[in-house]
Amino acid sequence: MPIVVVATKKDEFLDIEFGAHRKAMKKEGKAFNEEACEQHAEQRLRERMEVIQSEMETVPNGRLDACLAVSYGEQVVIIVC
Repeated sequence: MPIVVVATKKDEFLDIEFGAHRKAMKKEGKAFNEEACEQHAEQRLRERMEVIQSEMETVPNGRLDACLAVSYGEQVVIIVC
């Protein structure tokens, strides 16, 4: 049986990381750069997903077939083969 981890509240995670980067830029005296904030948030999401995958792989005899992040309202189709 496939094992799939679905990380919810992706939109909230991205908003938090976007805001944190924006605040850090302001603190450093840098001008606001929306693209840089978006890239930072996306990178942090990728890193978080890698951590989740790594944690799942440390379970004895564990495995992980898929790991994805979703936001409220997103429709996700998972096909099990």
